[in-house]
Amino acid sequence: MKAKYKWFLLFMGLLFPFFGHTQGEFNNWYFTLLAGVTFNSGYPVPLTNSGMLGGGIDITVSDSLGNLLFLSNSQEVLNRNQHVMPNGMLFGTGCICGTQQIISVQRLDNLQIYYLL
Repeated sequence: MKAKYKWFLLFMGLLFPFFGHTQGEFNNWYFTLLAGVTFNSGYPVPLTNSGMLGGGIDITVSDSLGNLLFLSNSQEVLNRNQHVMPNGMLFGTGCICGTQQIISVQRLDNLQIYYLL
């Protein structure tokens, strides 16, 4: 009986990856100078709509379907339409804080709220 159980687990372990699918949280990548790439269609498609003109982009956050939510370069936060969000100037105007890194953390009890640290 134990041998059948082991073979069943091995078979399911080998078969499971064929039925799984990836989530879209990491489908959108933005870089500096209007450059980016999206993997929403299954293969890389270039993006040229980034509103960030200088510096690198530290975070890009998408939902589980691959829709862009926001992105940031540790100085300002842009929404999906590439406009600065309300309170999106993180260190005020005129601050050159290129060495300051940020991360985004999703709130567990409300999945529509993110914290930038």
